[in-house]
Amino acid sequence: MNELVDLTVFSGWTIFFHVIKALVTFNVSRAILKDKYSPLVSFLVTFSGLMLVSFVSVSTSKLIPFELFEIVEVAGLLVYIIVLVGSVLFLYDNKTTTKLISAVFGAIAFPLFSALVKVFVISFIPEWEDFLFDYQIPAYFVIASSTTGFFFSFVYVLILKILNAKRNVAVSYKTKYCWFYFFPVTHWVTNVFFQVLTKHITDSEFASMLHTAVAAIYIALLVIDFALIFFIDHFEKIEIENVQHEVTKTKNELDYSQIELLKEEKQNFRKIKHDYLNFLTVAQGLIEIDQKEKALELLKDTTNELMNVSNIPLCSDETVNTALFIKQKQASQKGITIDIEIEENHKFKTSDYDILRILFNLLDNAIEAVNETTNTEKIISLKILSNENSLKIACENPCPDKKSYRSPERGNGIKIIKDIVKKYKGNFDFNITNEQNLKNAIIKIEM
Repeated sequence: MNELVDLTVFSGWTIFFHVIKALVTFNVSRAILKDKYSPLVSFLVTFSGLMLVSFVSVSTSKLIPFELFEIVEVAGLLVYIIVLVGSVLFLYDNKTTTKLISAVFGAIAFPLFSALVKVFVISFIPEWEDFLFDYQIPAYFVIASSTTGFFFSFVYVLILKILNAKRNVAVSYKTKYCWFYFFPVTHWVTNVFFQVLTKHITDSEFASMLHTAVAAIYIALLVIDFALIFFIDHFEKIEIENVQHEVTKTKNELDYSQIELLKEEKQNFRKIKHDYLNFLTVAQGLIEIDQKEKALELLKDTTNELMNVSNIPLCSDETVNTALFIKQKQASQKGITIDIEIEENHKFKTSDYDILRILFNLLDNAIEAVNETTNTEKIISLKILSNENSLKIACENPCPDKKSYRSPERGNGIKIIKDIVKKYKGNFDFNITNEQNLKNAIIKIEM
């Protein structure tokens, strides 16, 4: 393992060196990109292209004087970037600017990280600085510096993933998976430890055996860490599918409830239509016998029934109408009244799914709290105000004292609301007025 390796010759060690280089490039370039096809397809196409460029670059070095090798390396880097840009533009589904930035960072990642690792290593092992700018280096150093460079590349990936996840609060599960990328980072610290340890061993035979063992360990870690990329992608894909299934399920429930809502309205209209002519006839008779006040009262009652056939004030958003209809029916089954007031000066700008989750969680918490109270008046007050620049939702309801049982689902509902409000950079105030034992939840989202 202490044999000198010439990186200008396309041997087994040179292949290993360029394989790691391609892995680092792939790992960094795709950190914030979304696969158009699949992670495996992205890897195979990118990896094949980059390895081909490396093979041509190293093979060319045998045909020219060594003094010109550095010029070939620069030209090879430019071709490397072009191939990577082409792969990224074809394989990923992001904005062109994001693709180009990712490709450039990916292309320069390996030389950057390799230099950082070498400088860090020679700070512990000064005699290795002879190999810092040399093309002939010990085989063990090829493995140590290359694999450590790959481990170190996860630092960059981790930072980009966290920043991207924080920017897209809607997919909070991505932040959870970001921390798995910290696992490979720990390996480069251990690698340096082994390098320092083996350098101070006087028994050459034992040192050689230790070099071989450590190299095998880090090749195994290399495989595990590379596989980690695909495992994380797999679990993120499952999370996305679960969210999509939840959205589909909610949409189906809404569609069914909208049918029920229309069915109920139709039945009410039929009933009113059946009686409407009789009401008019009676009102006409009352007017003829000079009972105008009774006739007016009868007509007002008929008008009110026509205006409130669903018992909820309707707005232009059918999702909101249906959500309120669903929760009113659930509340009425428990003897709870939901007093709804909607002032719609502008159409809602939030997504239907988000406003649905806000209303469902707010009203679910309110219904549960009111159901636990001993108050005789079980009323929930819900006010929705929609303007061009803001959406405000206020919910007020009586709640039980602190000793009462508190469902864990209620806490989860508040967290879901907070996450949605945070997504729109809005405000969520939640407080309990002890004097009146009232719970107030106010959501304000600036558009």
